[in-house]
Amino acid sequence: MSQWVWFAPGGDLTRSFRVSQGAGAGLSSVPVYSGGVVWVGGSHELICASPSTGRALARTSIPTDHSVVEYFDSATVLSSGHAYALYQDNAAHLAGVASLTPPAACSG
Repeated sequence: MSQWVWFAPGGDLTRSFRVSQGAGAGLSSVPVYSGGVVWVGGSHELICASPSTGRALARTSIPTDHSVVEYFDSATVLSSGHAYALYQDNAAHLAGVASLTPPAACSG
């Protein structure tokens, strides 16, 4: 299964474009607005995008756990210079909150 996150400028679906491949495997990839940017999670990268254009400002790879993909939900919150994202690790059967330093372009 695969999912895609789309952006429609001004709500115009005729001009929509793909922003990122989402988490897939039935996991959620709902974009979240925090810190002046839109966060898009997935299984391979976490993206921050411009809320006005939908274009990616920066991308950061999500590490694997012994070659097994981890998923970052897009429920990412930017606070005091740190980003916090929900994650799920299928190898260890864990889920929780990951703290990461966001790229400078994601500071809003």
